Amino acid sequence: MPNLKSNNVFLIKNSYWLIPLVAALFVRLFFFNYFITSPFSFYHMIEGLDMYTIYSRFPYYTPSIYSLFLRILSLLLPEAYFVNGIIFIQLIMGILTCLLTVFICYYLCRNKLASCISGVIFSVYGPVIIYEGFILKDSFYLFTATFVLFICFYIAAKKFSGLSVFTLGIMLFIPAFIRSIGSFLALLLCCWFLYTLINFTVRNRTNLKEKFSFIIFRLAFFLLGTAITISTIYFSCGKTLPAIVSSYTNLSYYYTVGQQKDFKSINTPHTNITTKNSKIKNAQNKSVTSYLFSYMENYKDFIKNYLRNFLFTFRAYEIPNNVNYYFIRKFLFPVSFMPGPIILFPFALAGLLFIFIYRKKYNNTVLLLLFILPVAAACTFFVPIARYRIVLIPVMAVGAGILLKNLLCFLFDRKYIKLFFASITVAIFALLQYMSMENNYYRASDYVAYGQAMRWQNSKNPLILPLFKKAFTIRPDLKFTKKNLIIECLRNGNFNSAKQLLQPEYKKNPRNFDTAINYASSLLGCKKFNKAYEVLSNIEKTDSPERKKKLYFNLGEYYFLTGRYNKAKNCYTVLLNLTDSQNIHAREVAEKRLLLIKQNIMEK
Repeated sequence: MPNLKSNNVFLIKNSYWLIPLVAALFVRLFFFNYFITSPFSFYHMIEGLDMYTIYSRFPYYTPSIYSLFLRILSLLLPEAYFVNGIIFIQLIMGILTCLLTVFICYYLCRNKLASCISGVIFSVYGPVIIYEGFILKDSFYLFTATFVLFICFYIAAKKFSGLSVFTLGIMLFIPAFIRSIGSFLALLLCCWFLYTLINFTVRNRTNLKEKFSFIIFRLAFFLLGTAITISTIYFSCGKTLPAIVSSYTNLSYYYTVGQQKDFKSINTPHTNITTKNSKIKNAQNKSVTSYLFSYMENYKDFIKNYLRNFLFTFRAYEIPNNVNYYFIRKFLFPVSFMPGPIILFPFALAGLLFIFIYRKKYNNTVLLLLFILPVAAACTFFVPIARYRIVLIPVMAVGAGILLKNLLCFLFDRKYIKLFFASITVAIFALLQYMSMENNYYRASDYVAYGQAMRWQNSKNPLILPLFKKAFTIRPDLKFTKKNLIIECLRNGNFNSAKQLLQPEYKKNPRNFDTAINYASSLLGCKKFNKAYEVLSNIEKTDSPERKKKLYFNLGEYYFLTGRYNKAKNCYTVLLNLTDSQNIHAREVAEKRLLLIKQNIMEK
């Protein structure tokens, strides 16, 4: 019978990291091969998503380390390979984070089997890999924060060697320049470092002079690394400040949203934003003092909301924001085979409970708590969306790995009572997680974003229209679902469907330019030329070049379809003059129409 307590069982000595490394490499290559050929790789082109904001702003504005990272890559990589290069490097970071998870677990429990299991769990966990595929700073923050946690374990194991302390000084404040919670994490780990350094020195140095010199030199190494990092970031990123300072202006907004009784307003599956824009603006103008008065008046509701948010931080459900794990799992083949939170979280929470109960058997368990605390606090006071708590996954993987290793030990050592109680604990957590699950995983915005990304990939794809129809079916009350469906109907020649959608909107507000111009286009497609001309004639004159182009194009279409070629020629000529050389599609349409007019005139 194998001895599972031995470090060498089933594993080559000192190669316990090899299996997680191979698993992470294989899974990410498999994912990369499918992702770069899917519409999801075009999400950075969709306005309204954070991917678009980051991608469009980084060449001109570098407010964080992640933007600086993108700028450096843009200098190193050809433009054609830039986006795929970002994804590839982030996947490499995921592989490195997997190895860091392995070593964190090893320094925690000194067991290679548990470390190997933890690494394998992290390497195949679906939500983590998904975020590595998007131009978002979450995977970048995950890597840096996990590296800081690893350095802390390494320092304790190597008894505060000068190099390890210097490395901690370099790395500790990097997460603070990526996310606000990184500042809280840096503060907690800095306190841990000082306390542990003093405690270690007092226990292992007898001479007062040796104690003093040891502490001073280690602090000097730490401060030198910190100074190098902060000064480099400060001048490289345009004198940026830590994320917690630069994001203070948005604090009141997230605070207000976090207090909503239905915080599914942050783009969750089956509800829309419940807070009106006016209320959000008013909330942004409120001071901290007004929040304190509001808290004192409604403290019971606040406590309930905080408690709910805290519990939902550890719920096996991915609250979506820009990225919806459940939607991507449905449409991206590799992700459908990767385990998700409903599998990981019951084992992870039971494992962490096991670790904290028997903390004397493990090394520096307080580091896990300090790592969890900033994320839990942020999710409690604001919103526990999936992308914010993704940083918890290394710790979750460590908890699950140690628990599974102990379950195997109980089984092979025939300790059936311990095995029973451990299994019951996992079952209770699994039942609680199952009871808290949502029934509907897909949002209208997911289908709209996927359809728009598919349009960027191939505008003639016949699957685009069904996606917008599905979005409109889910939420017919949202303007963007109707707008995208109307535009796609016009692009596909479904003019009657577009007309039926636009007609009531036009009657409500005939002066709305977009509604009027699209309604006229649908009428032209339905060959109701006189009605279309009436709509076009009632459109107010505009100075906007974009609106002028749409107006002259539709007027040109009207004159062309009714055989008035000279007037049509004039409209298309104006359209051509308004269209710059970069707008290739509009120029092609105008030139084709002018060529057809020339042929028709010559035939006559």
